[in-house]
Amino acid sequence: MITLTQPRVSFRLLVLASLGLNLFLGAMLVSSWWNHRPPPSGLMPDRLVERVAPDLPEVDAVRLRAAFSATRARFAALEAESREASAAVRAVAMREPLDVGELRARMDAARAVRRRMGDLIEDTVLTLMPELSLPARERLAAGRR
Repeated sequence: MITLTQPRVSFRLLVLASLGLNLFLGAMLVSSWWNHRPPPSGLMPDRLVERVAPDLPEVDAVRLRAAFSATRARFAALEAESREASAAVRAVAMREPLDVGELRARMDAARAVRRRMGDLIEDTVLTLMPELSLPARERLAAGRR
């Protein structure tokens, strides 16, 4: 004889597990929406500074803004060059027939621009570090939150 109580227990556990999973996923969604900050727009130094500066002591945030403000023209030129290099990669990638050698050369050129941007960020931060307080240096050393 088959009993119907066993499937009901399994069904109840399945419903309970589903409810728990839905609550967990709902909480994750609400949390990501609640803590979401729109990404800053503008040049690379502006985005970097606005991401880091709020966590620094005010004096150090002012120093950080001033240091990256001095590199604004160089970043603007590098970002324009980066956009051109990316457009060149896309243009080669969409051609028929695909020239893999040229695509690799364009990708290498785009990578070189990104590397120069990274070098400029590092050089600016290295120049700034001696002027910053220990808490600010610790925050910068910790990286992203």
